[in-house]
Amino acid sequence: FPWLAFTQAGVLQALLVSLRALAASLWLVWLAFTTPVQQIAILMGRLPGLDLLAEVMLLVHRQLLLLLKTALAMQEAQAARLGYRDTQSSLRSLGSLSANLLPRALSRAQRMEVGLQARNLDGGPLPCPELVKSSPIFLAALAGTDALLLAWGLS
Repeated sequence: FPWLAFTQAGVLQALLVSLRALAASLWLVWLAFTTPVQQIAILMGRLPGLDLLAEVMLLVHRQLLLLLKTALAMQEAQAARLGYRDTQSSLRSLGSLSANLLPRALSRAQRMEVGLQARNLDGGPLPCPELVKSSPIFLAALAGTDALLLAWGLS
């Protein structure tokens, strides 16, 4: 590739961009693992224009958890019937699990849609519950940790 060239400054810039992306990704993972989804959705619901996104986020989160629970139950049932005793039966069981999981997920989504319509939810904003108050010491420690991580990621 004659149009592709590597210079020391370009490699350094690529390394810095990669480290910043890694730091931002790690911060998001840390936020996701330390903050309940409901609290993130409550905060998003209070910001203008993000209330619909918060509702969709909660619905997707719930559907993913139910899908995981269904997949684990199906896998456990297949294992009880010796569906994973060798490579051939494992592949057949995995294919069967994959083929049966999508219709179940779609059926569950349709039932949820009917339930939401029965409750007369037309897509308007849902009421936001009150947040649990945190101690000032915890908030200061959290802000300090965030500032240190941000400074490390930007340096």
